[in-house]
Amino acid sequence: MLVQAESHLYNDSGDCAQTLSGLNLVPLAEGGSSLPLEEVERWLWRSDSGRVETRVGVIAIESPVRRRHHEMADFDELRRVSSLARERGIRLHLDGARMFNLPLHSGKSLHEYSALFDTVYVSLWKHFNAASGAILAGDAGFIEGLYHQRRMFGGARPHAWPEAAVALRFVDGYLEDYAKSWQVADRLIALLQDHSRFSFEKLPQGTSRFFMTATGVAPELFRERLAKQGVVLSRGHPDTGRFAMEVNATLLRVSAETLAGKFINAARGRED
Repeated sequence: MLVQAESHLYNDSGDCAQTLSGLNLVPLAEGGSSLPLEEVERWLWRSDSGRVETRVGVIAIESPVRRRHHEMADFDELRRVSSLARERGIRLHLDGARMFNLPLHSGKSLHEYSALFDTVYVSLWKHFNAASGAILAGDAGFIEGLYHQRRMFGGARPHAWPEAAVALRFVDGYLEDYAKSWQVADRLIALLQDHSRFSFEKLPQGTSRFFMTATGVAPELFRERLAKQGVVLSRGHPDTGRFAMEVNATLLRVSAETLAGKFINAARGRED
């Protein structure tokens, strides 16, 4: 099973794929968000040409990539890999835990992404505020055949309805709310860039995350002052003090102008 070296499955799930399912994960494209076709072709040739043939059965791709600050895999590269896999009879899986953020940044619809894969995974809590849970989508014949595998891994639909009920409350409006949230974020960035204390960075293939640096104030003190004004930030990077800023619908609760005022007050030492 070919995976990105930076993927969540390879890095952050222990050896669950090997231990629970007997899958041999082969990490490719270290340090990147995309899985280039050339990397896939190189490994396919290697697996086919060994003294004992070991065929690749699955290619799993995560997008956005959590360990790459939610950078998205290049869509054209996804399409190229998908085409090759279909020719070779290799199954394709999309780890799309946060895939509902992709359309705004790539210009490609959820349907266009899903069409490239045999199965697609979406988280219910990372987008839709459920306490836990996920959806695995695929064609009807495949999904219906997973009844016993689902039970073996502890999936029980009678106990999953609370997660589904919460997710249903938010799913229909998510794409619109996320787009509006970025409008507020962009306005906030524009307002704060007028002040020399603040600088910002966006990633070329970024989705929900950007970075902010506030100078002239210790990062932890800056966080404390903002917290007293009802604004919660993640901790600044221990070496650079840079803050990872995550865009979500909480930005719709207050105007960009109001938020900018709070940030400026915190930088200046005011907490009102």
